[in-house]
Amino acid sequence: MKKLLIILLTLVFVITGFAQEKVKMKYEDWQKEMASWTAKRDELRAKLDALNNEVNNLKRQLAEKDAQIKQTQDAIYALVGTTPEGVNEYRQKVADFERRLNELSRLSNEQLYERRAEVEKLYNDYQALKSDKRVALSEFYDKVLGFESQVNNLITTVRALVKTKEGQVVLAEALVKETTYTVGTWKKDRDCLWNIAKKPTIYDNPFLWPKIYVANRDKIKDPDLIYPGWVLKIPPKAELTKEEKRAANAYYRKKAEKQQAGGGM
Repeated sequence: MKKLLIILLTLVFVITGFAQEKVKMKYEDWQKEMASWTAKRDELRAKLDALNNEVNNLKRQLAEKDAQIKQTQDAIYALVGTTPEGVNEYRQKVADFERRLNELSRLSNEQLYERRAEVEKLYNDYQALKSDKRVALSEFYDKVLGFESQVNNLITTVRALVKTKEGQVVLAEALVKETTYTVGTWKKDRDCLWNIAKKPTIYDNPFLWPKIYVANRDKIKDPDLIYPGWVLKIPPKAELTKEEKRAANAYYRKKAEKQQAGGGM
């Protein structure tokens, strides 16, 4: 019994010593792990500090570059006599001009003629844009000068249309406008319907005398009888109308009948 007790006590002491040794080994491992992680933390902190320093340096360099850019920009603006606000204003003018230019460029000739005042204004506005000192800025120079061909095409087209239309109006007015002629004497002016129609300032064609006759039937009862001082209406030059041809034929027929009867003009 005593031997058994001794054996049990011996086992207890052995097991207890083994357990203490195991705990001691785990603590030492933990210390090693802590030391390893602490070293990694310190390494990462050092890298982070280096990166923060690099970022701060880059921010400083960027601020310096921004300051240099602003200084250069202000110097350029001063050369053309403007400010950032002035540049924004000119930028808006260029955008508005481009919109109007593109709109007018899409119109037909008839529509362009109807809006010719807008085209003239566009042309004048372009001259103002081009003569503005701000056009020298690189943002605007190529763009604004690139409008020139399109603007010139528009204004040339419109002015040609205006000239054509004005010519047509003048011609139409000339065709419908009746001029007058005051009859002179036979002795001095040799005026008769034939000779009046022959005048270059009238018809330059004596065979058109029936036009004067028909237009003045309220005065002229006999084509052979016109009197000094009469103011005759002169219709526009044109081919004889049916009515005028009938009047001429009636006159010639009566002349022929008189001649056959032995009369004379």
